[in-house]
Amino acid sequence: MAAKKTPVLFARIGWMNRYRGPAPDDCLIGGGSYNEDQVGSEVYNFKPDRGRLRGFVQPPAMTPDRSILNLRRIDPSLDAQDRVRGVTVIFVARNPDQGGQKIIGWYRNATVFRAPRDGPTADVPDRCFNLEAQFEDSVLLPARDRNHEIPGGKGGMGQANVRYAFESNGDESRARWVHGALDYVSHYNGENLLTNPEIESLDNTEAVLEAAAGFQADAKLRRLIEEHVINLVSALYKKLGYRRIENVGDRESYDLRCERTGTVRKVEVKGLQSSRATILLTRNEVELARTTPVDLCIVHSIRLVDSKPRGGVIRRIERWKPDDHKLRAVSFVCEL
Repeated sequence: MAAKKTPVLFARIGWMNRYRGPAPDDCLIGGGSYNEDQVGSEVYNFKPDRGRLRGFVQPPAMTPDRSILNLRRIDPSLDAQDRVRGVTVIFVARNPDQGGQKIIGWYRNATVFRAPRDGPTADVPDRCFNLEAQFEDSVLLPARDRNHEIPGGKGGMGQANVRYAFESNGDESRARWVHGALDYVSHYNGENLLTNPEIESLDNTEAVLEAAAGFQADAKLRRLIEEHVINLVSALYKKLGYRRIENVGDRESYDLRCERTGTVRKVEVKGLQSSRATILLTRNEVELARTTPVDLCIVHSIRLVDSKPRGGVIRRIERWKPDDHKLRAVSFVCEL
């Protein structure tokens, strides 16, 4: 007897960094016409409350009642229940800077309710939720790591904010992107903004350091520099005899996995426009290098030609180990 597949729901929401409620430095962008002059409940989708997360997605407008989710298109075996458990809910949002729809996070082993429920706290009026999960079963990707594309339009997410895994006739979706998204979520082992919130301040510090040194530091340029240095270091390891080189930075706490007969190298890659000998590291990057052999490759002195990165000098440190005496805190996260 075949094992039952994990039910899945794709939920499109607006774009934020933290989803812990509206804040001066973290406002909801997009997500539907309601959010243009109201504050949608989705702004709290990753705000912990006694070990749980309670989220919201707007059901499709084509349903007779806009507040109702079609649970049988999540799990066709359901009869008349008001909820379905054990669902993987994958949140998708449109990137306001780069365009395209990206996975921003997910709940695993979630409960999806047919109708929305009142919010868990009285201090936030009009808040409701129709999704619930344990904190430890949830992942919120840092903005820099929201790179997995979800297609829109016909065959993709479509126009509605909800995409079910089953069609209205009960047939399972055969779309390759659905299975690709599930594979990405199930194999992800990278940064989680829920458990490592300082990663956001680290990204901001990196931008400040580059700007202070007189270099450009916008998000689009940093993405181009990341791609540039990954290509340079990949070429270096090819010259060193590694035949299989995979970019795993979107799901691991390092960037490249390089293989040749009998040898696997994990490689952390950093790119700098300046020649400074200072790099910023996440907690996960440091902990990995302390317990697992990791090569560190720093590409510095990158030039910009017509707003595109060129050149760079590679400094390679084999089996790099972080030295506690050379590490210092540059920011702290205070939970209030």
